[in-house]
Amino acid sequence: MKISGNSNQLPEVKEAYLRQAAEKPQVEKNAPQQRDDSVRISSRAKEVQKITAEVKKAPDVREEKVRQMQEQLATGTYNVRGEAVAGKMLKETMLGTIL
Repeated sequence: MKISGNSNQLPEVKEAYLRQAAEKPQVEKNAPQQRDDSVRISSRAKEVQKITAEVKKAPDVREEKVRQMQEQLATGTYNVRGEAVAGKMLKETMLGTIL
C-alpha cells in the first residue's frame, strides 16, 4: 500500500496492519517448551567411574612397604641400585614430557 502525505489513508493503513497482525499465529512468550533431555552413560564410562571410586578408597601410603623399608634402614640391609633409581627418574621425566 502506498502512503502519501494524504492523512485520509491513515485509517486504511491501521486496518491493514491490524488485519495482518490477526492473521499471524500468536506465540506465547512464556509458554514452557517441552523438551525431552536425557543423558546416556556408556558402559565404558561406568567402568571408569567404578575404578576411579576404588582408587580413591585406596590409601595414599602403602604401610607394609614403608614398614619393610624402615626395618631395612634400621638394620642396614637396605640397598639401592643407582641404575634403578636413574631409570625410574628418566621414565617419570619422559612420561611427564609426553603427557
